[in-house]
Amino acid sequence: MNKMNNSKVIMQILPSLESGGVERGVVDIAISLEKEGYKAVVVSNGGSMVYHLKERGIKHIKISINSKNPIKIYSNIKKLENIIRENNVSLVHVRSRAPMLSAYFACKRTNTKIITTVHGSYSLGFFSIKHFLPKMFYNSMMLRSDKIIAVSNFIKEYIVSNYQRFFDIPLESKITIVHRGVDLNHFNPKRVSNSHIIELAKKWNLPEDKKIIMMPARITAWKGHNFLIDSLKKVKSEFMCIFVGSDHNHRKFRKKIENRIVSEGLSGKVKFVGACKDMSIAYALSNLVISASVKPEAFGRIAIEAQAMKRLVIATNIGGSLETIIDGKTGFLVSNNDAEMMASVIEKLLSISKDEENVICDAARKHIEENFSNQKMYHETITIYRNLLQ
Repeated sequence: MNKMNNSKVIMQILPSLESGGVERGVVDIAISLEKEGYKAVVVSNGGSMVYHLKERGIKHIKISINSKNPIKIYSNIKKLENIIRENNVSLVHVRSRAPMLSAYFACKRTNTKIITTVHGSYSLGFFSIKHFLPKMFYNSMMLRSDKIIAVSNFIKEYIVSNYQRFFDIPLESKITIVHRGVDLNHFNPKRVSNSHIIELAKKWNLPEDKKIIMMPARITAWKGHNFLIDSLKKVKSEFMCIFVGSDHNHRKFRKKIENRIVSEGLSGKVKFVGACKDMSIAYALSNLVISASVKPEAFGRIAIEAQAMKRLVIATNIGGSLETIIDGKTGFLVSNNDAEMMASVIEKLLSISKDEENVICDAARKHIEENFSNQKMYHETITIYRNLLQ
């Protein structure tokens, strides 16, 4: 432990700590910071994951930082300024646009270093206006930090191509890519027991004599449910496909997909099973995992989680999947508009030999261990903190 770090306080800001990969990352980075000898502080509107901070003795400060109300955003500037001064904060790390509007000015007033992470490609338009400048300026606040973390090469390219016009200095010089990571202890096929797999299979009423195809994704149009149905109706082999994910705020879309399943003659072959609390078990009971997104994923956790779990994985060849899957070696990439190609690869993988499957899945696990572990992500993030504070 570097004792010189003890005076350095690093504060992370995000809208809430309810659930999700970003939220989990914030908690784990706070824990890693404390291990490295720094002092960690987290500011959010609260949530169930605050417990994980408190059990480690890590300070959490609750304010309405999730609000997009202009009055709230303005009042949060002074609140953050006070928090920074009272806690002697050396560096602030922001992960969302509305909080950044407040944090930017608070850091200016206190002369505090600030880092942002861009987790996704923000919408550029407004109704029929493709590039709405006020919206783009709002988005660009995430780039007005001392250092920008992009979660993929795709996001880096998105930032530079769309927002360079707002800046005099080259944005590329401020961007560091830190790929998101996976918890290799949790997403490990060795830790999932057969009893857990059997229990979940019974809960979802899955057949024992068919191979299971799983598409884990929120129930929303761009995730590719329609595209996968177009593909599955061309597959001759026997299978059961499950759509795993929440339909919150998208129940009308789910109903449309359910009607399509019936009309395409896929009843008994494709079904929704809802969200799953422990996705490691869901991966373990699957033979094939598919990410069918028809628009680019900023990064795409499905691909790295499935590979970590030693599962055959197919993803569309756009966005972050291009960076996380080695096509033909650790998984397979298909065009996001070619149902024939998707069906062909599905057919191939449903009949693959066990020896061939083991070679691919072993390579997949090794690939994730070497390139996409949580530990690698935390180390790279904290290195950025350290370099900025020197």
